[in-house]
Amino acid sequence: MGNNYSIWLVPEKESKVRKELEETISELSEEHDSPKFIPHITLLGGLDSDLSTLKNAVSNLAGQYGTLEINFQSTHFSTTRHQCNYLLVEPTKDLLGLHEKLRKEFGEAEGMYTPHLSLIYSNMSISEREKLDEELGDLPDGFSSGRIVIFDTSGTEEEWHQVAEFGLEEP
Repeated sequence: MGNNYSIWLVPEKESKVRKELEETISELSEEHDSPKFIPHITLLGGLDSDLSTLKNAVSNLAGQYGTLEINFQSTHFSTTRHQCNYLLVEPTKDLLGLHEKLRKEFGEAEGMYTPHLSLIYSNMSISEREKLDEELGDLPDGFSSGRIVIFDTSGTEEEWHQVAEFGLEEP
């Protein structure tokens, strides 16, 4: 099996928002025996592509965008494991445009894109998800993202790791 890559936006490493989100994800992970992961917004995932091709394409696209303002709208839950409970992200023109360009660049089929930042990966029941959603406390309102990262998302969540990073620069 080849590598599986994902293209993400992440809060800056030393930012207050990143620390708050990491704490929330870690606490939920411990409470619900679920994996820990880096807070991120997936732009495009599940890519089985050559890494150098990915890097070139993402580098070119990163040069077309400036810093992206990420605003969280509210907490939500879903029926899928990777969208168990999450922060819904405002679907801005720039965010949707970047997703669309990446999708076309890699020949991915059109589909619904709901930008979000997951807080827990779990197969818990819908009633548990709903209860957790009601219990989630004060969470950040959003963050500024000045970079796009490529993660190798092969294997388990604990094995995921960053393989490239590109700064967003105003054209």
